[in-house]
Amino acid sequence: MKNAADARLENRTRAFPLGPDNTALFPGREYRRAIAGLREGVERGCRLMCLVGPAGIGKSMLLRTLRGQLPRGFIHEISQPPLGGLLSRLAAGLGLDVAGDEEAAVQRRIREYFAASRPKGAAVIQVIDDAETLSRDDLALVRRLFDPVRGQILLAGQPQLLSLFSADDGTWTDTQPDRIYYLEPLLRDEIGAYIRHRLNEAGFDRELFEPEAITAVAAYSGGLPRLINLLCFTALASAEFDVSTPISVECIHEAARQRMEIGNYPFPSPPAASGWRPVPSPALRAASEPNRDSGDVDENMAFIAGERRLRGERSVRFGPGRVLLSLMVGAAVGIAITRLS
Repeated sequence: MKNAADARLENRTRAFPLGPDNTALFPGREYRRAIAGLREGVERGCRLMCLVGPAGIGKSMLLRTLRGQLPRGFIHEISQPPLGGLLSRLAAGLGLDVAGDEEAAVQRRIREYFAASRPKGAAVIQVIDDAETLSRDDLALVRRLFDPVRGQILLAGQPQLLSLFSADDGTWTDTQPDRIYYLEPLLRDEIGAYIRHRLNEAGFDRELFEPEAITAVAAYSGGLPRLINLLCFTALASAEFDVSTPISVECIHEAARQRMEIGNYPFPSPPAASGWRPVPSPALRAASEPNRDSGDVDENMAFIAGERRLRGERSVRFGPGRVLLSLMVGAAVGIAITRLS
């Protein structure tokens, strides 16, 4: 039998999960709009649609909800398709016994499969999540496989997904989506409702976050559900948390400080408290700074945000310190040039 501490921890984890989330989708405005648009696109027979949004916005949850609302038909989904080869992933996902990775063989089996098992008039919808990993050749392959059976393709991914539809020189290619739906971060007036929704899903029957704490969560997270979950989970996981005492704004600042101390500080927005920064404790800072790789923080931020960038591909981040240093170096170079001339 679970003790009270284990039950509380389970509730906290269910309220703000850091991994896969099987609870109900938060009915925010962006989600409702996207689901309604995608349903309409399917019903109208759109052959190629895109769902685009930043990492951690909730695209996978939205796709799961959408599947339950689509009209009768065959809906198949794969994720991160290049892993293991696109042809083999598609064939294996459909349960097709295809020897090798020959396109003609897979296409023939797909035609036979749908000719034999699809009810007349039923839709064929191929969903590809994490589709930003596709190449233009992959997209052309999917079109060749599913166009003959009048299949509909729904690609979901981060904004770089849209580079599939532009050439290297930035011009649009001949292949364009019929519809593109963007998911934007939650608005500030929705973040409190999102937190209450998450708490209700976990069985908490009271308000646990003070209004000022919700404002701080909004400032840190930028409205990304994954970052809201991370911050709120950290606050609820505190040893001092007591369900009878609401989470204060100080608890949120402390949760952000804890994320920085363990090296995972992904929050893109400044703190809600003016002049406050989640600086690690002096002892920890002194121990970690001499050996810290300047890219480690960026790498941790990318990992928490769901990005999979290699170290050599990381973008350069310019904080205030780097900007000041750049200005000082520029001024010194200018003085040196003046004296030489």
